[in-house]
Amino acid sequence: MVKAALTASHRNSDLKVIGSDKLRYAMYEGEEFYKLYIFNSDFSTKNFAKVIFRGEEREALIDSVGLEIMEFKK
Repeated sequence: MVKAALTASHRNSDLKVIGSDKLRYAMYEGEEFYKLYIFNSDFSTKNFAKVIFRGEEREALIDSVGLEIMEFKK
């Protein structure tokens, strides 16, 4: 039941990060924009990430143990 609830809330989210399970991410809200931090925790390979936030799509190739920062206007 918990899995179903989490899956349903993820489907309705404004933010989707599609990529490897080695990607970790967090989004923070500022006064004028949102900042998304995506960390690639894989020590040996780069990883591709596709980000969809409120209909806007972006892509990034993140180096191994690398960090990508994206800003989205409010």
